[in-house]
Amino acid sequence: VLLIGILWMLGLHGDTIVLVFIRPVWLSNMSENLEAFQNGLPIPHIITQQFYDLWIAPGGTGALLGLVIFLILRSRSVQMKQLGKIAAPGSLFNISEPMVFGIPIVMNPYLVVPFILTPVVLVIVSYVAMTTGLVAKPAGIALPFTTPIVVSGYLATGGPISRPVLQNVHLGISLVVSFPFFRLLGYFENRQGAGEKTPAAPAGEP
Repeated sequence: VLLIGILWMLGLHGDTIVLVFIRPVWLSNMSENLEAFQNGLPIPHIITQQFYDLWIAPGGTGALLGLVIFLILRSRSVQMKQLGKIAAPGSLFNISEPMVFGIPIVMNPYLVVPFILTPVVLVIVSYVAMTTGLVAKPAGIALPFTTPIVVSGYLATGGPISRPVLQNVHLGISLVVSFPFFRLLGYFENRQGAGEKTPAAPAGEP
């Protein structure tokens, strides 16, 4: 997850580059989970394709749904607010490209920390919750990564309500981590806008 975020910040499609190496293992784990689920046995694996697609990336790579919500509801910049509205439909279906290339997040020093940090925090929270038995493990049920949160959490675990609840917790974490950096982005956007409106001094004047 960390490497995926770093590659995206460099302008490379981190998911495509990294997952080509680890997806076969995840899919194998998913098959074993599904077999155990169908036979009423304990589910053996936590880390699967669904673990990443449906719970580590609410709003797409970088868990950007929280930032989209802030852009729509709290941004003072007309441009940023409009971008949030454009990106919202995609983010609801876990598609992050409108945000990644629209703000842009690529090589953006103000958003590099939440873009990389939020998924790492979500991995830790999810893994601990599943290891301790507070949340059901993925049952190996294949769902498109575009399935909206809450719905995907319910379907991918075969019914236990704990996973949709955890997805809502993840959204809250995304909001908390994103907020200070959203404020920082807004501060510099406002300064840049104020600078553009300041008329240039006539020649010969300081």
